[in-house]
Amino acid sequence: HLTELYLETPIDVLDVCPNLPLLRVLQCNVINAHNLQLCQEHKFPTLVYLSFVYGVDDFVLNRLFYSFPNLKHIGLEFDEMATSLRKLLLYKRAALSVLHMSWNPSTFWGVHRKKGQLDVEYWLKHCRNVRSVVLDRDYVFDDDGQIGGVVDAK
Repeated sequence: HLTELYLETPIDVLDVCPNLPLLRVLQCNVINAHNLQLCQEHKFPTLVYLSFVYGVDDFVLNRLFYSFPNLKHIGLEFDEMATSLRKLLLYKRAALSVLHMSWNPSTFWGVHRKKGQLDVEYWLKHCRNVRSVVLDRDYVFDDDGQIGGVVDAK
């Protein structure tokens, strides 16, 4: 009857969620979600808090929103600017309370670090259906060191 699990070790979400059907909170240093599939066996409606999922791209992001339809808090480290984020947030039944974001500095900025602050602002500009966005400390832009006005989270 475990409802909350906090771990300091990396885990695969499928090693935990199918075995703990009443789990509402999963907080780990590193959560791998690459093996999630769009199938009923990988749907976990009781989970409302999931953090911190690493290696997030469009593929993983879509599976996270499918597998955990009732999330209120999610922590993600993006490998890329996942273009589906805006649409997934918009069509989510209930608003997220917190979207905690980080990025992988070696892959997020693209080949030869061609992306910058304006790209991130454009990516996040029209995100809706989320009450608070938390940007990790590593969200300092090379352009001018500012993050002001990045998200309009209405």
